[in-house]
Amino acid sequence: MGSTGPISNASEEEKSSNASQLSVKSTDEMMVIRLEAVDEDNYGSIISALKERGKKWELTNVDGERILKILP
Repeated sequence: MGSTGPISNASEEEKSSNASQLSVKSTDEMMVIRLEAVDEDNYGSIISALKERGKKWELTNVDGERILKILP
């Protein structure tokens, strides 16, 4: 995926950060972000970055939590 900043893609490796209940998990297949931990400004920045890079994403609910799925 080749992005910079705290959200990155690691080959076949899952990453998780517990700071402020933020969870980001990534594999070679996709990345998921728990939206509960993302404030409105950061959400806008994430979506803008995805659009600029031509990435596809979808919003979904998993066990009552809103999840942003970033597709390969």
